[in-house]
Amino acid sequence: MARDYYTKLEARYPFGSYAQQAQIDLAYVNYKDDDAAGAILQLDRFLRAYPNHPNSDYALYLKALATLNERDGWLAELTTQDLADRDAQAYIAAINRAKVVISDFQTTAARDDALVLIADCYHELGMYDLEKDTRRVIELNKIKPKAEEDDSWLPSLW
Repeated sequence: MARDYYTKLEARYPFGSYAQQAQIDLAYVNYKDDDAAGAILQLDRFLRAYPNHPNSDYALYLKALATLNERDGWLAELTTQDLADRDAQAYIAAINRAKVVISDFQTTAARDDALVLIADCYHELGMYDLEKDTRRVIELNKIKPKAEEDDSWLPSLW
């Protein structure tokens, strides 16, 4: 149902800001409907058309998730590709896409999600030293609440 609405919105207003968001939302619908290939195609189309869009970091993140979660479909049945090798390639592709989010969109909320995704991928690949390093970076970059930042001045007043 949502797929129909987003498709109609994009068809009726192809150059509007709502149509741009509809493309991302349509990719998310594909991803949630276990159509990872459709989500990746939709996101590739969006990123080619709007490379500097404010939500392109989310599009890259969603593309990494879709690539990571892409499971064997009809194409995998036709090929004799080893699924273990294909999974490793998917994890590496997800890491590379998450690194793009980190390097190009450092000030967005998706940066933290990308770091977690990278750490999880390293774990799945058995690269435990890299996973440990990434988790250390995650911990070091956590934002402290304002009250914890510097309350050393309070005792000096009393």
